[in-house]
Amino acid sequence: MHNSMDMALRYHPIVAFLRPRLEPGTRIVDVGSGSVGITPYLRHTVFGVDRSFDGPRATRLVRCTGDVLALPFADRSVDITLCVDTLEHLPPDKRSAAVSELLRITRRFAVIAVPCGPLSAERDRDLSLRLRRRLGRRDRFLDEHLEHGLPRLEELQAWITDAGAKLGRQFRSRAQDNVHLRVWWLVQMAKVSLLWRATMIISFPVMFPILRQFNGRPSYRQILYVEA
Repeated sequence: MHNSMDMALRYHPIVAFLRPRLEPGTRIVDVGSGSVGITPYLRHTVFGVDRSFDGPRATRLVRCTGDVLALPFADRSVDITLCVDTLEHLPPDKRSAAVSELLRITRRFAVIAVPCGPLSAERDRDLSLRLRRRLGRRDRFLDEHLEHGLPRLEELQAWITDAGAKLGRQFRSRAQDNVHLRVWWLVQMAKVSLLWRATMIISFPVMFPILRQFNGRPSYRQILYVEA
């Protein structure tokens, strides 16, 4: 289900936050990166952690096979830790430990982005139903959202506090990715017609600045900037 527009809208506010804070030698780890992660939108080498890397190779991503519950980095050895759309794929009883592990390796700050709340869960159910009924498709990532349920913002804040960290002074939490816009775009990209999909992809440079203006509340995802 992942595609360029969805990924660009997802990473845009994070990239805007990171760029003025990066220096040569800043060590960034993207946990749950897959084969590409944030690298298409950030001109900086990134260490990507995932269980497998079965997609295209990204030149600025250093692949590190690992797990969010046991990251292959020493304590406070990473300047900036990113975790985007990963926690919701874990069973609920593993999420607090995952946040602690993310913050264990972090020296400066972490950025945690995750779908949150009942409205986002409702839209996930709606999207899953539309994909199955109208297009005859399932998505394993979406199925995991439905199986494990989405975390609540209050839970995230409690896990961060329990790990001995605090939400950043400048950004405590930012809502991101309009729930209705997300469903519309992913359904368009899931349609069978190759001509339609090609049209949507070709129109990306024009559509992205427009869609970005509507990419606010009601929000699918929350982004938390955490001071380690």
